[in-house]
Formats: sequence, structure tokens, C-alpha cells
Amino acid sequence: MSANVVVETRDRVTRIEIARLDKKNALTLEMYAAIGKALSAAEADPQVRAMLIHGKPDCFTAGNDLKDFLERPPHGERSITVDFLHQIADLNKPLVAAVGGAAVGIGTTMLLHCDLVYAAPNARFQLPFVPLGLVPEAGSSLLLPAIAGYQRAAELLMLGQPFGADKALAAELIEVSSEPFTRKVVIAKGSRDGGYVGQPVIDAHGIMGQVTQVADDFSRVTLITDAGHAIPVLDNRSGLRTIVFGTGDPDILKVPYLTASADIKQGDLLVSSGMGGTFPPGYPVAHVVKIANDPNEPFLTIGVKPAALLNHGKQVLLIWRGNPPRSRGNRK
Repeated sequence: MSANVVVETRDRVTRIEIARLDKKNALTLEMYAAIGKALSAAEADPQVRAMLIHGKPDCFTAGNDLKDFLERPPHGERSITVDFLHQIADLNKPLVAAVGGAAVGIGTTMLLHCDLVYAAPNARFQLPFVPLGLVPEAGSSLLLPAIAGYQRAAELLMLGQPFGADKALAAELIEVSSEPFTRKVVIAKGSRDGGYVGQPVIDAHGIMGQVTQVADDFSRVTLITDAGHAIPVLDNRSGLRTIVFGTGDPDILKVPYLTASADIKQGDLLVSSGMGGTFPPGYPVAHVVKIANDPNEPFLTIGVKPAALLNHGKQVLLIWRGNPPRSRGNRK
């Protein structure tokens, strides 16, 4: 057993601690073997009901120890690391992860195979494979889009930038406003579920809107197409900052006040910029579908279509940012 892996079974739970803080809990081959051995023992022990893997409060793991791997590269199709990934995917007992601080590379991809993941507000995840010229490991290019949606997963995998511990909760759509120019819906989650005013609401394709009124068991959501709604965005291609406004039309948004010199094109994807603090950055908002340049007008006429399927389906996702939300008070 590696000295850098501490195993304890208590209250019918096997706790596996990654304990190499002087190297930011970077994993060596011996540590993989020790974790695998502990998981096998827990899986075979009828007294163990679940397994918990964790690091220190300020560091889960910085990923693989590159020096160790370069000195002892794997040979053949199987290796200790590959065996570990197969093992955590095939466990019959629940595997729970508690993450604080950095979780880089395998520190993030292994979480996709856990049954439950609890992330502290300081947790920072990163998938640096593509920027390093590597193929994403552990089935992450399949599992992450299924969990986060294609565009969000593509951003996390392709750009390799750190991201926080957003949380999501599915909510059923129970009512749609019948007012002709008001775009609001009611969902079956409220303050009892931790919902709050200003909370972002998404589907698998992008941002739908935000919670604007909360009761105990339901919430009212203003969609991004509502005439009173606006959201700061970035052009995903050019980096141009602008604002998308609702029009009251169920399928059309607008981007006003841009001149002909603005670097925006038909087909561009607009994503949330994170400015203002309501919506997390990088989530799809809309696609540019029309740009008209009237020489008699000072600004372009730009029409954009929501990325989210606002008029389809019966479920949405409420998301929590990595940091606890500030109370904003109810508003209608």
C-alpha cells in the first residue's frame, strides 16, 4: 500500500484519501495500484456499503505525476491506470467523491464514473487534454456531453480552461404564461429545493432564462425571449461583447446598437459572458440568423435565435454557481 494513499473503513464506508499534498496530490503508479487495491477490498467486503474517495480540503488531485509516467510509460494495451478506469466504471457498490480545490485531468474525468460527487465552493476542475495535444481520457468525450450538453462539454474539453462547481437540478415545467408578449413559465421547484431569485435556468442546448419569483414549491421563470429580459454575451468566434434582448416573440431575440464595423457574422454562436454575475460564462445563448445593414440607419439590424429549445420539452435544469448566491429579494 502506498504511503500517499490512506485507507480507512468506518461506519460501513471505505474512505480512500489521496495524501501527497507536497506534490498537490499528483498520482503515481503506486498510488493508482493502492487505490485499486482498496476499491477491490471494499467491493468484496460484505460489511462495506459504499466507498468515498477524497483529497485534502484545498486539493483533490493535480492529475498524473508526469515525471513518474515519463520514467515508466505504460506498455501494451493494459496498464495500471487503464485498469483503474475500468475498475471504477464497473463497481457494483456506490462510489462517492468529495472534491475541494484543484481537480485536474484524471481528477475530473474519474468523477464522471462516480455515483455521487460533492464539490466544495473552492473546487476547480480542469480538462487540459486537447491543449496538451492529448485525447480526452476515461470516456469523457462521451460522458460529458451527455451530462452537460454538447456545447458546454465542447468548451470544457477543447479549451481546457478551469471551471467551478456548478450544480444542476431537474425541474418539471407545469405552466406557460398565456399573455401574448410575456414569456414566462412556472416550474415545480421552489425555495424548499434551494431555488432563489436570479437563478439561471438552462436545457441541454443553452440558457432558457432566470428565476424571477420563488414560492415554497414552485418558481416563475422569465425566458430570455421576454421583452423585458437582457443578457450580456460574447461572440464565440470574435470575442465581441454585446447584449441580447428579448423581443416578446417566442423564437426571436435581438442585438441592438452594433454598427457595421462590429465583428459579428451570420451563423455566429453567442455565449453568456458572465458579466453581471447572474449567468455563468460560456453557456450557449443564441445563434445569429440575420444581419441587415441599412445605410440610412446608424445600427445593424441583427436577429438571433435562442440556442435553447424554449418551446419544447417538459423539463428544465436549475443551476447553482460554484459560489453561494447572494440574496437578491423577490421580484416579479
